[in-house]
Amino acid sequence: MTIRRAFIALAVLLAPTLAPAQKTEPLPSIAERASGLARRDGFLPFYWDARRGALLVEISRWNEDFLYGAGLASGAGLLEPTLDRGETGTLGLCHFERIGPRALLVQKQTENRGESADAEQRRVVAESFPTSILAALPVVAESGETVLADATDLLVRDTGIATRLKKAKQGEWRADPARSVLSLDRTGAFPRNTEIEAQVTVVSEDPSPAAASVLPDGRTMTLRVHHTFLALPDPGFVPRALDPRIGFIPLFYRDHTAAFDRPLERYLASRWRVDATHPIVYYLDRGIPEPERSAMREAALW
Repeated sequence: MTIRRAFIALAVLLAPTLAPAQKTEPLPSIAERASGLARRDGFLPFYWDARRGALLVEISRWNEDFLYGAGLASGAGLLEPTLDRGETGTLGLCHFERIGPRALLVQKQTENRGESADAEQRRVVAESFPTSILAALPVVAESGETVLADATDLLVRDTGIATRLKKAKQGEWRADPARSVLSLDRTGAFPRNTEIEAQVTVVSEDPSPAAASVLPDGRTMTLRVHHTFLALPDPGFVPRALDPRIGFIPLFYRDHTAAFDRPLERYLASRWRVDATHPIVYYLDRGIPEPERSAMREAALW
């Protein structure tokens, strides 16, 4: 009788785990979910759903590397920290992976790498250092291998503004997602890049006098954050090792597969990739007054 009771008790404990799995509703097709929404075609196509306040990105290139980063399109008006208009931010080497109902934006490790011709050595290095999952975008529609993913939370998140203000002793700050929204007037998609802006709000109950003096209400700071998704350059570029006798800005990394008689630390010269058919074009802000504008142009050309 005791054994029978034990079996009954075990069955009761296991009952929830043995229940049949609930069926999940199939995702709508992209055409169904995007019905009535305008599509911005380009490197990373997207749709703006104004009714829900959601920006949906169309992902079809999985595990394909590109560059992603976020900078500032408006400034905080402070000396410290330097939250300046036009900060481009650092571009990281990223790709999308799909895991179940999520599209992961993964930034790869580039400071610690393996440059050996041996694939197994490169694998060991890759497994020895972390990557960063920057976002897990909910998949809201799919058609074959192509999906629509909601990128709104990624785009309106605080990219480090509150932390930088705190480190600069400008008070305690926190992000306010309810007052952070997409900004579409300088958002677009192009063949080799997609540019998306958002207005990100951070608030403080005890801002420093310097911070409070530049805020309309004394405690709320809203900045425009600019996100860039950029295709990698075409093959053919040859890196150049840094020569300390020449004034290039260095790019540092470690090659953990270097031979025992070679240093792990490597430095490359940061330089433009220039050719006759794709010159680098610089622009002067239309808001620069004269005579400063002409003087800046002449100085740059000189």
